[in-house]
Amino acid sequence: MKTRLMILTAAVALGTVTAGLTATATVDGVGGAATGDATFPLSYATINAAMVDVRTLEAAGGTTISVTAQTVDESAGILLDNDFPLTIDGAVAGSVYGGELAHIRITSSGIGIAGAAAAMVINNDTGGGVTLRDLILTPSTGTGGGVSARALQSYNRAAGSTVSHLFERVMFTAIRPTGHPNAGQPVTNPFVHAASADTRVARLAELRAFSGGGGNNAVELRSNAAPSVGALMTYDLNHCYFTHIVLDAAPPLSRGGGLVISRTAEVTVNINEGCVFSYNDGSGVRTVGTLAPATADINVNGTITDPVFFIYNGWQEDITGAARNEGFYADCDVDINYAYAIGNYQDGIDFAGGGNDTISNTYIADNQRDLDTSIGVAPDTTTAANLTMTGTANTTTLANVTIHNNNAPTAGNGRTLRASFGTGTPTITASNLIASGAGDVYELVGTGAAIYNEDDSALVQDGAHTLNSVAIAGSVVQTVTDRVATGGGASDPNFVSTTFAPVFSVPFTAPAGLDDYLRVNPVGAANLAFASAASPARTNPVSAINVTGANPNGAVPVELSVFSAN
Repeated sequence: MKTRLMILTAAVALGTVTAGLTATATVDGVGGAATGDATFPLSYATINAAMVDVRTLEAAGGTTISVTAQTVDESAGILLDNDFPLTIDGAVAGSVYGGELAHIRITSSGIGIAGAAAAMVINNDTGGGVTLRDLILTPSTGTGGGVSARALQSYNRAAGSTVSHLFERVMFTAIRPTGHPNAGQPVTNPFVHAASADTRVARLAELRAFSGGGGNNAVELRSNAAPSVGALMTYDLNHCYFTHIVLDAAPPLSRGGGLVISRTAEVTVNINEGCVFSYNDGSGVRTVGTLAPATADINVNGTITDPVFFIYNGWQEDITGAARNEGFYADCDVDINYAYAIGNYQDGIDFAGGGNDTISNTYIADNQRDLDTSIGVAPDTTTAANLTMTGTANTTTLANVTIHNNNAPTAGNGRTLRASFGTGTPTITASNLIASGAGDVYELVGTGAAIYNEDDSALVQDGAHTLNSVAIAGSVVQTVTDRVATGGGASDPNFVSTTFAPVFSVPFTAPAGLDDYLRVNPVGAANLAFASAASPARTNPVSAINVTGANPNGAVPVELSVFSAN
């Protein structure tokens, strides 16, 4: 009897452990093969087919849908309405796209909010977090141009609930259309334009992508279906690509970009290392007016060796619409660290004044670039800039930042930095900042009593990259400490400008070739002339502005801290 009791106790304990384990459903593109999993013993042809059983059989331990097929064709949008943790995991041995990446080609359907067209929808409540990993998400095969649907819409189904989602090594990208030599294949390099010419005509003929539909970008993250109902949502994006999104030939406004954050309250979006937003018809990232800025946070968390990129966005060239052609646009609290905002049609980074913002260790350069000269619409030279900031009472901090070379064609029209203030007392603090660009304006305008604090920074006013002017309104209260060389015979930083051309190797690996972009020549006495006699740069002449070479943190080449002792 004692022995029998021990056996029953062990069986109960084993059953408890088993119920807490993650079950795995396998998608092999065919279906019906034995898998060895107790909960999902047979494989599935599609993710949608697997979800039919997941909804019934999922348990608190969570479920993984393991995609082992190289390519899966989904005939309808994928609705992830799970109640317990769910992972969709690419697990392709020897994937032709690198790693274990699985390509999911989706025909969108009306599964979004209010029947909106979408390829994938995440609709969860507390405890139902979703992880997407090692996936390439594109439209199904078809003709070139924009597909009027969201690639992904994510929201919480109930007010007040708390959910966290993780997207890791996921591409939201274009597919080659019917008639293209590589028809049916995804675009996987986010650093090179995948059209044969730098025109929208070529893009529409050679790319097919989810345009966003309904006035949004391709991927929409929000907290709830209602615009003002709180739901504690956290999104973490690690090594994700939002690239080559295209609109229809006659684009409606505000669509065709990478990521939009909308209709949210109590939401945090972490755009982490290795994420790239590039070559989109709309903005790389934007928020919209239905955002509740006081309760929203966007954190761009690049690293020295693996930064975040906002590059060459805005191909629709719509100068009448705010937030449609920028690299990054937001009106909430934002923290950007280790990023590149390069070559976008309008602003590289645009803070619309809805929150307190910080930028550190970041390049913002070569924006207001006319990406498609055949359209004949030049970028806005009135209010756009490499970096734009507006607001009434917010605080903006810039530390170790280079702002360089606005591409506006006429001297005095291009703004390398533009801060515009209404009433109130916003504060800008710039430390270890380089602002440069031939003919560009460093501008703080408005009627508000703004506070401007600057230390150990270089507003370049000599040499090939001399600013046209530094224009700071009389209402601004300035405190400037240890500004580096303001002209009058001194030599400001000796830039070596090269083409921004990061070298792509394999997906989700940081590109090479960044150290030579817009660097300061680290050798020679000429670079020391603009440092004062007391500067450590004179007593330790490695580099007056140590950006590369001897600087171990040179992947983002801004470091003016050598002037702190001046």
